[in-house]
Amino acid sequence: MQINYILLGQRIRAFRTKKGITQMELAERIDRSAAYMSYVETAYKFCSLDTLVLSLIHISEPTRLQLIS
Repeated sequence: MQINYILLGQRIRAFRTKKGITQMELAERIDRSAAYMSYVETAYKFCSLDTLVLSLIHISEPTRLQLIS
């Protein structure tokens, strides 16, 4: 299975903007640069699995119970 990084970046951006989080805020939360987040969202650079997971966790802000359930 091949990952569609363009679609992945678009979805990260959509979720982030829906929650009212800027690229800078998300980048700070996951210890990345805003430029890097821009690259990921435009598929200029591919993100690692840990960056993807951290991004999704910080965008959705799940409770601890939701993370382990």
